Amino acid sequence: MLIVISGPSGAGKGTLCEAVPSIPLALSWTTRPRRTTDKPRQYRYVNEQEFTRGEENGSLLEWVRFGDYSYGLAVPPKDTLCITDIDVHGAIALSTNSMIDSLFIAVLPPEPMMRVLKERLKSRGDTNEFDIARRLRIAREEIQTIRDRADIWLPRNVVINDNALTARDQLFAVLTANGVNPKLLHPANS
Repeated sequence: MLIVISGPSGAGKGTLCEAVPSIPLALSWTTRPRRTTDKPRQYRYVNEQEFTRGEENGSLLEWVRFGDYSYGLAVPPKDTLCITDIDVHGAIALSTNSMIDSLFIAVLPPEPMMRVLKERLKSRGDTNEFDIARRLRIAREEIQTIRDRADIWLPRNVVINDNALTARDQLFAVLTANGVNPKLLHPANS
């Protein structure tokens, strides 16, 4: 099963994925250069030709192009549980893919959502005002899409990320309710 965490920029998708270190991250492909902030085994770095071959031969479940670079989610190994965070539109594309059993979980900020997102994006320190405004416009649309698409993001599978511990506990409850073994969420030595 593929656990798909999606939501607007600043909602805490990556934080929730990190909250379950016992579930491996699904591998993503990208044509962009490696960043110092990239986690080990998070990306497979490929050139544009390799990426296009991956699209054509079914190695990727979904893909998107942002600016000069391509990003795609690799087909995970058969019968494995893994987790990924992707944007709302990527999740919608993935929801139509019958190749894999997926659990879609939305993460949203608490109310007032837009103010909270703006504060979180500013606190990152790596985003200018123009980019923050653009991300907030997109976030408004993504939040509405999540609300409108209850066929993908069931209301019981929405996590409100007010703080990291509460959001983690909500995520664990959603995962357990959807058949994920609780022992995977609470490893003995964590």
